Amino acid sequence: MSKSNSYLVHRKTGSSYFFRSIIPKDLQPKLGKREFQLSLRCGILKQAKSLSFQLFNKTQLIYTSIRDESVSKHISNQQIKELLKQELDQNKQKSSDDVSLAELCKKFTESRLNRS
Repeated sequence: MSKSNSYLVHRKTGSSYFFRSIIPKDLQPKLGKREFQLSLRCGILKQAKSLSFQLFNKTQLIYTSIRDESVSKHISNQQIKELLKQELDQNKQKSSDDVSLAELCKKFTESRLNRS
């Protein structure tokens, strides 16, 4: 696995991808872990890469905030995961506003039928 994609984990064929965050060494004592994983609820590699990259950037901001103490000193791994889940939900909401391929096919077929 390449270093740039080390935050993307796929356990077995047909399952969802996971985002993996390796907690910086200086924050490991505060957070009590070396790393954590979060399901992306996505089995498509291209989408999983995009989602994991977004979550990677979000975790880096969170880690910086913890260092700067602009967030609570007592933030837990679970709270970080909840923030990331919210990020995934927001992303899902944005993508649900887009038209799916199936909807486009249906509209195309209907337009062809209406011409006849």
